Amino acid sequence: MKKLCLMAVLLTATGCFNSESDYERLLEEKESYADQLAAAQQENEILRQSLANVTAEQERLQTLLDMEKSRLAASALPLRTENGNPADGEDIWVEAPVRQAGQTPAAAQEPPRREPPAEPAPAPRPAPTGTRTYTVKPGDILYGIASRNNTTVNAILELNPKIRERRNNMIHEGEKLQLP
Repeated sequence: MKKLCLMAVLLTATGCFNSESDYERLLEEKESYADQLAAAQQENEILRQSLANVTAEQERLQTLLDMEKSRLAASALPLRTENGNPADGEDIWVEAPVRQAGQTPAAAQEPPRREPPAEPAPAPRPAPTGTRTYTVKPGDILYGIASRNNTTVNAILELNPKIRERRNNMIHEGEKLQLP
């Protein structure tokens, strides 16, 4: 402020500054520029905070994405043909549809499936002797159940024909399965 007053005195003395109204106008301009600078600094700080928030959110979402990719990779199932055999002996994998207990996955989330020719549904058969009952736990898949119980997916499907009627042979938490 002192410098501005000193400049005004010097300009007045040299004849470049000819009235008090010019001095007042310069003071108003200075205040206006100071206000604009303060507003710009405040806006800059808000933008810095917003950028920090966006960066933190991106990191959080990337972590969630990495966790979901790991979970899906762990739940990959071998692709099988209509007759239940591995497709041409190749190592082909599809992601298993993931769902919470009691939820049915949306059709858009499930991988497409080749439908076998329409056949009449087999009549439910009574459980053969020598079978046992298994209750499906969260995260169970047919292949895992078969492996842990020294049997095959086809053997489980033979004893539980209702599973074959479902899309992708889905099983549900709490469901009771017959095992050989």
